[in-house]
Amino acid sequence: MTAPTVAPAAPHGFTELLWRAAHPPVREARFWLVQAMVVLITVVHLVVDLHPSVEGSTFPFGLPVALLILPVGYAALHYGLSGSAATGLWAAVLWLPDAFLPHGNGHAGDDLVNLLIVEAVAFFVGQRIEAERLARAEVERTTAEGLAAEARYRQRVIRAEEDERARLARELHDEPLQLFLHLARTLERLASTPEVPQAVAERLSKARLQALDAAGSLRTLARDLRPPALDQLGFVAALTSMLADVEEASGVRVELAVDWPTERLDPDLELGAFRVAEEAVRNAVRHGAPERIDVEVHLDHQALHLAVHDDGRGFAPESAAGQAEGHLGILGMRERAYLLGGELRLRSAPGGGTTVEARLPFQSSVQ
Repeated sequence: MTAPTVAPAAPHGFTELLWRAAHPPVREARFWLVQAMVVLITVVHLVVDLHPSVEGSTFPFGLPVALLILPVGYAALHYGLSGSAATGLWAAVLWLPDAFLPHGNGHAGDDLVNLLIVEAVAFFVGQRIEAERLARAEVERTTAEGLAAEARYRQRVIRAEEDERARLARELHDEPLQLFLHLARTLERLASTPEVPQAVAERLSKARLQALDAAGSLRTLARDLRPPALDQLGFVAALTSMLADVEEASGVRVELAVDWPTERLDPDLELGAFRVAEEAVRNAVRHGAPERIDVEVHLDHQALHLAVHDDGRGFAPESAAGQAEGHLGILGMRERAYLLGGELRLRSAPGGGTTVEARLPFQSSVQ
């Protein structure tokens, strides 16, 4: 296993100034515009100092070196210490010829004081901004780590819930369901025994039907907990079966349009897409009173796209947060989509039906 590469920490003090100055943001075009401004100011300053007549007319007091604070301050604000330190040192280098002017030309003493002020601005302001940028980056990193940890925890909770659903579905199928079926067969044999009076036989037959109804309810419950078709045949088969059950139970017309390849997708992705579709459809039936529900599924080269539209009474999405009983399912769908690295959009209006759209990428879940 290869050890992670750790960037060397920047040194401190004057060495830090040199280190930052040696690592300026050279790939930024604006940085070079700032350096061009420094060159312009220092060249004009030198020309004015070399020509006293120009200084006396156009520039009565010369061109102050303090103007370099403008590009240095800009570099500090935009690039921190790496930008301001490099700009400050560059300004000092360009000012050196001015220090060797003949006696009587320029303002060497004043210029040196102003240049020291510029360098102080370059270092202290740049260092302050650099510290704030590092602190902000640390806060953002810590926040991102916290959100990622929370997402991983919620993902584990959902996986544990799905595992528990699968376990309960197996147990219902393996024990109580079989017991009810065995009871129904026993009652049928008893009812057909010649020695049993007719009235008792009728009650046994009625009890047999009740046992079969209970077995059917358990079978439906087990299938709702974890559709066997989802694991055995995949998303499309499970979705088709679920929609047929909804149509039969509710009387709502359900139309399915699918553009799906023959191969299976990642199990977590198929499970998440199925749960979003299931919740959207059942939510529409429970709360929207629709006459028709249209479900569309298609894939592109990046993601699975799911859309569920109903022509029901709709609602105001902004008020959903205050209607916990009716709209907790929306939060669950958003959670599923988020944990798969996707997104969920909801459009609805009173009297205008509801549309739920989910985009679930293949490369998938929150890490």
